[in-house]
Amino acid sequence: MSPAAKRELPQWVTDWIKQQKNQGQKCLEIKTQHNTHYLYKSTTYWDKQTKKRRKHSPTSENSTPKKAS
Repeated sequence: MSPAAKRELPQWVTDWIKQQKNQGQKCLEIKTQHNTHYLYKSTTYWDKQTKKRRKHSPTSENSTPKKAS
């Protein structure tokens, strides 16, 4: 997907990310699939076979908090 094709995140999502980072959370990543936002905590590890860093992004158990109606 080209950078121009990426959709911007809703304001409540970016505010939530800033709040989490201010609380000391690091390496947070938000991905959107079918209008649902999923939270990932990205980490890297050393792959001994390829001798390169690899990205590991397990999903959190829930998506980011729903916007209050």
